[in-house]
Amino acid sequence: MDKIQLCRDIKSYLLKTFDFQDSREASVITFWAIGTYFSDVFNAYPRLMIYGPKQSGKSKLLTFLSKICYNAHYTIIPSSAAMFRIVQHWKPTLLLDEFNLYTDREYKEVIAILRQGYKKGGKVPRCEKLRIKSEDGSRELQEVIFYEVYCPVAFAGLTINDDQLLDRCIAINLLRSNNPNIVHRDVDEVWFDSEKLVTWDGLRKCISEVFSKVQVSQSYEEFKKVYMPISGRDRELWMPLLAIGHCVNDGKSYDMWLDVTQYMQKYIKNKQEEDLSSFDLQVLGELERLDDLSRFQAKDVAELLNEGVTKPSEMYSSHAVGHALKRLGIKFRTINGKRYYSLTEEEYNMLKQRFGI
Repeated sequence: MDKIQLCRDIKSYLLKTFDFQDSREASVITFWAIGTYFSDVFNAYPRLMIYGPKQSGKSKLLTFLSKICYNAHYTIIPSSAAMFRIVQHWKPTLLLDEFNLYTDREYKEVIAILRQGYKKGGKVPRCEKLRIKSEDGSRELQEVIFYEVYCPVAFAGLTINDDQLLDRCIAINLLRSNNPNIVHRDVDEVWFDSEKLVTWDGLRKCISEVFSKVQVSQSYEEFKKVYMPISGRDRELWMPLLAIGHCVNDGKSYDMWLDVTQYMQKYIKNKQEEDLSSFDLQVLGELERLDDLSRFQAKDVAELLNEGVTKPSEMYSSHAVGHALKRLGIKFRTINGKRYYSLTEEEYNMLKQRFGI
């Protein structure tokens, strides 16, 4: 089987098994899954976030990924300690289900690992006890161990409320399907391609055989040198998928390549618009409730945003508000190590007019 046919068969299976809002998401997931075999080639790898209401197929999609991805480990709410040890020992594709069930304390620790581990070089330091045996008995010593946390990760939950993690993700929003052929279709124990029946093991072996690490690496290096109208983290996240898509047809355009590049452009544009239309605009709107616009802190705005919120994991931090104020271009002065922001009524009215409030 050639690479194009293999990718088309995977996409076709996804479209028969899941109800996507945008059919191009099946091409994105296909390239993401294949890219897990070559994550060590890339400097960074996007987290794949799957969210949506109950019975929308989130767990089923993780089950599919567990069948097709490289060295997949499907697990439910592992502790942060277990997570970085799994990554260090097995170098897996980590699939996390029921992400919304973490306690607040565990949620913060896991979020920190997921933020850091999307990029090569991310490490978590931990003190480990070592038992040393000698002739006069044994004793315990403490040693700092650095655990690597870089690996491909897909996770699913009802909602994900962390802007910094979302910024490291490609997010797929599933809706509850009303198509009975999809609702009642499970992830099969065998793989059906266009010509024959093979096992999932056979499919994984096929991916390893038809894709060359050298070829993927060459495509990735080529894209590093090419100018693209995306920058920063967006470039980091989409480059691996573009490299996989590029080597599928030796750099020639084809249907799934167009799917991914067009979807990427739409995704980045929507992300940029949502950055200002959601949280930033909430922050801008709350400024009107401040007693004094000429001198305020990020924590003052955070307190207004968090009124009525009881769950700590759903609260907005002063840090997040500070970033929003920076994106809005609001000037500040640092006094005794604290940032104090200031706006005149005229400047505030101009901001509201600019962003349509």
